[in-house]
Amino acid sequence: MTEQQRAVLAEKPGEFLKSCLYHEPRIQEKLKQINSYKEIVNEINKTAKNVSMFGLENSGKMEKCAAKVIQLQNDIEAEVLELQADVELVKEAIALLDDDCQKLLMEARYLRHMKWEEIAMLIACSYRWTLRLHGIALQKITKEAILIHI
Repeated sequence: MTEQQRAVLAEKPGEFLKSCLYHEPRIQEKLKQINSYKEIVNEINKTAKNVSMFGLENSGKMEKCAAKVIQLQNDIEAEVLELQADVELVKEAIALLDDDCQKLLMEARYLRHMKWEEIAMLIACSYRWTLRLHGIALQKITKEAILIHI
């Protein structure tokens, strides 16, 4: 975690943790895109082999198309790595907590995107205590981030 990220974490821990709210679904969608592109490249390669056997001149165009698809696939893979790095930062922030119940609460909220009612049932607390415990956890993260930042 960079100094700038620690400063943001110390100032606005809730916003920092929310920054990855939609990362998991985005990662899953991007992985589906990659698989789709792999299928396209495989089809292009099969067609290119058939075309090149007959000596037709379209095989060069197909190879260029396959190269473009592979480049798109590589770009998406790079985006996935960036998203996963952001998720790791959130995990690192949650790891600053020393209370297992608070860690579970924060992981459920910010990594598994559970609703407050579900989290309350998970940690066997009332809805109101869950919200209060969340506030306490945010304050602890702020304190720890400030200590690390100094």
